[in-house]
Amino acid sequence: MKQFILLAALLFFLSHISFSQDHPQRLIYAARFSQDGEDRYDLYDETGKKIFAKPVEWAWSNAWDWIYVGPPDGGLNKVYDHNGVLLLDSVEAWRAPAVNTNRIPLRRNKQWRYYDKSGKQVIDSSYEKASVFTDNKAIIMEKEIVYFIDTNGTQLNMIYKYNDPVYTFKDDDIEPGMTEFKSSNYKTFVKLDKTEMLDMQNKVILPPMYDDILNMRENFKQVTVELDGKYGVVSFSNQILIPIKYEEVYVLNDY
Repeated sequence: MKQFILLAALLFFLSHISFSQDHPQRLIYAARFSQDGEDRYDLYDETGKKIFAKPVEWAWSNAWDWIYVGPPDGGLNKVYDHNGVLLLDSVEAWRAPAVNTNRIPLRRNKQWRYYDKSGKQVIDSSYEKASVFTDNKAIIMEKEIVYFIDTNGTQLNMIYKYNDPVYTFKDDDIEPGMTEFKSSNYKTFVKLDKTEMLDMQNKVILPPMYDDILNMRENFKQVTVELDGKYGVVSFSNQILIPIKYEEVYVLNDY
């Protein structure tokens, strides 16, 4: 019996780890508003704290919770960590790394190089093209020749097959934005033209005071709400985390 209890506890622990890894460890919100006819963004974390004191023209994030800030029509970008600390500047392009890797290819000065999560270059060489690492391998291009390297930059004795679906110089396009309310543990209900949120036992979580409820972030117990055509973020206790004054609010690091 004791062994059964220990085994059950171990399985619960492992399943809990697996579940938690399906969610980001923190949130980075982009809140859009108009300033002099141009889009600007305030960036917030999941506690409602502004990451930067001033709004930015454009922002992007990745699975490492890096924040890329730059002009909306392309150009050089600065890279910050999730606290707003500058890591790198003059970044022309990048690839999307996996959460569990510690190598990211960035293009600077027209050459691709590999950096770690602290922003330090970790492979001395630079390349014409570079992919992300998968299973501790990546492909690079030099003088139009493509070959595999390991995490130290050493060439591997492997043949690259063109159109390989895993090792590629392309990234999947991910367009962040507001999403409809989806949950298996909570539901919304329209009451007198206002939307409320309830759990599956019909306990009221958020009273019927918003025009719409979106962007469920169940792991953080917060949602985006709409009121009079403006958007913000509230907690499940109805505490306003991001003021309800923006034209759009969405999660940047939603991977």
